[in-house]
Amino acid sequence: MNLKSFFKIYLRKLLRLKPTRKPLYDFFYYDGVPHKKRALLAYRVFGVWAQARTTWSAIGDVHDVLRVLSEMGYRTDVIDYDDTTFIPKRKYDLYIGHYGSNFEHIAPLLLKETVTVFYPMYAYWKFQNTEEEQRLAEIRQRYGVTLAAERTIRASDDYALAHADGVIVMSNLRGMKTYPRDTAIFRINNAGYGGEKCMDLATKDFAAAQSFLFIAGSGNAHKRLDVILEAFAGMPDKELYLCTKLEDDFKTAFEKYLFHTPNIHYIGHIRIYTPEFYDLMRKLNYVVFGSCSEGSPGAVIDAMFQGLIPLVSVGSHIDIADVGTVIEPFGVEEVQRTVREVSGNDAVWAKERSIAVQNYAKDVFSIERYRDTLKKHIEKIIENKKGQPR
Repeated sequence: MNLKSFFKIYLRKLLRLKPTRKPLYDFFYYDGVPHKKRALLAYRVFGVWAQARTTWSAIGDVHDVLRVLSEMGYRTDVIDYDDTTFIPKRKYDLYIGHYGSNFEHIAPLLLKETVTVFYPMYAYWKFQNTEEEQRLAEIRQRYGVTLAAERTIRASDDYALAHADGVIVMSNLRGMKTYPRDTAIFRINNAGYGGEKCMDLATKDFAAAQSFLFIAGSGNAHKRLDVILEAFAGMPDKELYLCTKLEDDFKTAFEKYLFHTPNIHYIGHIRIYTPEFYDLMRKLNYVVFGSCSEGSPGAVIDAMFQGLIPLVSVGSHIDIADVGTVIEPFGVEEVQRTVREVSGNDAVWAKERSIAVQNYAKDVFSIERYRDTLKKHIEKIIENKKGQPR
């Protein structure tokens, strides 16, 4: 990075100050490219100040966006994605905004020639909210409990979709198609750091590793953890490990499954790429994930880098080709049928499939492919803008 940014960031570290969400100006990498253009990036500024690269899609991906912009010749000012107080005082050649409310605040303050890109990491906000409402209704009907919505998108993206010169959605084709826009909209796959930290599958005992993993961020109901719990509670010979944070109301409603079912093991949050993480990976052959609406599930991709075979819902919006299984509809009976089917294969099959999963992840979800694709999409949006009459 440039010296000015370096000293600001590392002085805060030296003084042991907590990472901040305040803007960071003139960020670029010394990569042999003249940085004569200016970009404004409204994204995870916390990750830049912290220089955090533990996980890709939670914090660390902002570094790869900045890498791409630097390679394209931009000095970048970085603000937080939900900052609606920032007032642009410079001439920007490019603006990339992640969140609808920020985009609606910033875009009208920019010059008309500024290229504007909307960069969401989730399905269309109305689609996602509707899917979550339906999930909560299903739980009320099946279990008689009312849970709070945890993944509701409260800021409209419609202004950004109507006014951005281009849209880059982090999702698969189905996820991108939830957006009501037909022109200048592109998709990009999630990536992950697991390509640099893949477990050596030659050291794994696949005959012993017959267990299943659920790993995810917030939104237990949204990600159909209730369905997965009930399914495994009905299969006492199948072991399930849970790595997620539990919402209080969900924990209360499903306490029996979570803490009093012998084949279900709640671990909680686990730091990836630690010895504890790899110890757990050696017990597992599969990752199961049932979200009703995602952009692209980074936790599943982290597991795939370690060779775990994915069993996912359509709404997870991740392409797994022929290395995993899509469960649709994602209900208790369907999950049980799939789990019994895949676990009925022998260790030779599991090892071959696991190697295929890892190779697929290292190719499709690589950092290099993400950067190349992002750069091509931005260049195409800039090209389209130049071709429009002023």
